[in-house]
Formats: sequence, structure tokens, C-alpha cells
Amino acid sequence: MRVGPPTQVSVFFMRRFSFVLLSLLVTALSWAQPSGWGRYRVKVETDKDAQRLADSSIPLFSEQISLGDVDVIVGPDHLVEFWKLGLKNAYVGELPRPDAWKDRVTSALDDYQTTYLQYASMIGKYETWRAAYPSLVTRVRIGQGQPALANDIWSYRIYAGTGEPRHSVIIIGGIHAREWISPAVCMYLFRNLIEKINTDSSWALLMKRTALHVIPSLNPDGYRYTWSTNRMWRKNRRNNGGGSYGVDLNRNWPVAWGGGGSSGSTGSDTYRGPSAASEPETQALINHASTLLNVSAFIDFHSYGQYILWPWGYTSALCADDADHRRVGLMMQSLIQAPSGSFYTAGPITTTLYQASGNTVDYFYQTYRARSYTIELRDTGVNGFLLPEAQIYPTQIEAWAGFERFLRLAGMRRIP
Repeated sequence: MRVGPPTQVSVFFMRRFSFVLLSLLVTALSWAQPSGWGRYRVKVETDKDAQRLADSSIPLFSEQISLGDVDVIVGPDHLVEFWKLGLKNAYVGELPRPDAWKDRVTSALDDYQTTYLQYASMIGKYETWRAAYPSLVTRVRIGQGQPALANDIWSYRIYAGTGEPRHSVIIIGGIHAREWISPAVCMYLFRNLIEKINTDSSWALLMKRTALHVIPSLNPDGYRYTWSTNRMWRKNRRNNGGGSYGVDLNRNWPVAWGGGGSSGSTGSDTYRGPSAASEPETQALINHASTLLNVSAFIDFHSYGQYILWPWGYTSALCADDADHRRVGLMMQSLIQAPSGSFYTAGPITTTLYQASGNTVDYFYQTYRARSYTIELRDTGVNGFLLPEAQIYPTQIEAWAGFERFLRLAGMRRIP
């Protein structure tokens, strides 16, 4: 039997059938997750699949897109696009509504070891410490997020000396908005160091030649947005136009900007921005670091996955100081594991985890020859970014165990 080309009527019914099928699919997916939001595991089998997913507006639950299994976040507005990608997938579980935290109030009095704090409360806690130790703790406003939102970016310094420090160490939290454990860990490290200086003469001596600069959150606009509107938001809040918002601040740095592991699509979670260092948040830290003497060490705290990572992120080649980074990284790995048995995989970013061009660690290493790390905190993927508050304190304890050695070694390091 010879089959001719489809008629207009048959085309109409084919399209109508596809629409009905898609509607049924959307309804079925919605029933699977009463909140309307779910975590799905996508099978990325080719580079083409990876690029299509990277250029889509489907939010990532995994930190990065790579070949193999990648977890994504699918809400009601993403279902059609998700279906059209045509990638093999499996439902992992329901996620809370994005705005589930909007009515929760925190204050500077809340215990940062057991409770996640909103941005104002977080800064309020640092201000309490600054008021209590005025000769030890100072702060400077290094910039602002998106101008229309007017959220200040602060750097807090701990320094026990009187002249210029021999070493400047920088740690940052919250460059990715949804990684709430990162600012919580920075708070603990800051407060614990104050206690050590006041009770241990060896720490007091160390911090007379070493200044620690802590940026509680480099992305306050995004962090506030995770509380008010979308708990799983990753980027900053740049208005890209056309209804798209946000740049991935950890793909916006000048070293190898625009390379692999980032996207030029504004809707992507790894959108690198229109140009290198285009974002005020990036510029704020670049400018602030340029005013400091002898930047010798740097840590960018993230979650999740439990990794200790060092340069390079843009290439699989080893950095010139790979042996030194590995030596210190393995020390931190052992010390972090001691309190609770948590194992943190250690190695260069690209070969250990994935390619990520335009990141902070590559920038601070290339610009200052600083000993530079990304530390991905708990957990290994069960809870992901939604780490329960019961795990805040254990994560802080193990982070301090590694950070203590890192900071002592930074204070003894010969300036390159």
C-alpha cells in the first residue's frame, strides 16, 4: 500500500495528539511531586547532549554538567523544555517549593552552628564580633551586588598586628547563592579564630604577621533571593534581558574566561556573563584583593560533594605548584576526616571533578601565585544543597580541622 504525504487534516491531528500527550506528561509529572518541583537524574551520553542541557534553562542540582549522570531541578515552568530535550532520565525525588523559606525569620541572635541565617542576620553576627573585639576585627565595604538591589558586600579582617601583615589570606563564602553551608562554615572559622587568638599564644603570634580576610557572602543578592523566592538559585541577579536573570560568578573571572565548563546562554546555570569580570561582585573582590599585601593563600568554600580542589580548572594540565598544593591538600584531607570520618576527595579541579573555566581559584593562583583551593563541603549528594541544619556543626568542625593547618602553613609560607 502506497502512503502519500500527510494532509493538512492529518498534520492538525498529529499536532493535536502531541499537545495532548505533552499535557498528559506534564500532569503525570506534577502528580509525582505535590510541591510541583522534583529532582531528576539525566543521562548525558554525548558532548552534544551536555551542550544542549548547558544551554537550556533547566536548573542544575548537580554542581556541573559532565558525561554520565547529572541531576537537574524540574518545576512546572521547566516541564515542556525538559520533555523536549529528549534525554533519558529518572525521577529521584520531590523538592520543596522554591519559596518554602520566605516566611522564616532569623536574627543575629540565632545560633549559626545550628541554624542557617539570612544575610542581614549573618552580617549582624559579624558586627557583634567586631564590636566585641575592635582592636582585632575590622571591616570594609568592598562593593555592592546589582545596583538596583543595593546589597553591600563586606570583607571582615582578623589581624592582631600593628604594622602591615606579612601575609594576607582570603576566604569567601556564598559565591553560589544556594550553598547555605558555605557562609555558615565561614562564620564558624572566623569566630573560632578569634577564640584561638585570645586563648593560645601561638595563634596570637601567627596572626600578628598574617591577616585573614573573610567575605561572608560574595553574592548577597542571590543569597537573599534563595530565601525569598527560589531556594535553589545559583547565580547572581543580573538582569540579562528577555526575562533571563543571573550570571554564574564562578565562571566570570578573567583567567580563561569563556572556556569549557561554562555557557554563553543567559538561561544556563553556568552562564559566564557577557565579558570577563563583567559583574560588580567579581570586580569587588578583584579590586579588594589588589589593595592587600602579599596575598599568599585563598579558599573558596562551596557545596556539595566533599572535595578539596586546586588549579587548574580550565585545563587538565597541572599547575606549576601542583606538588605543593597536593601536599597541603592531602594534609587537610586527613585532618578533615579525623573528627567524623568524612572523606574529602583531593586533586586538581579539571581532572578530579570537571572543567570549569573562569573560576576564582585559577584567578588567585595565576594572579598572586597564592596557594588556592576550592573546598566543596558536605554532603556527597543525598541532601545536596539542602543540607539539614543538624549537619551544620559537624561540617563546621571538620572544616576547621583542615583550615587550621592551612592557615598556619600560609603564615609560614615563603612569598613566591
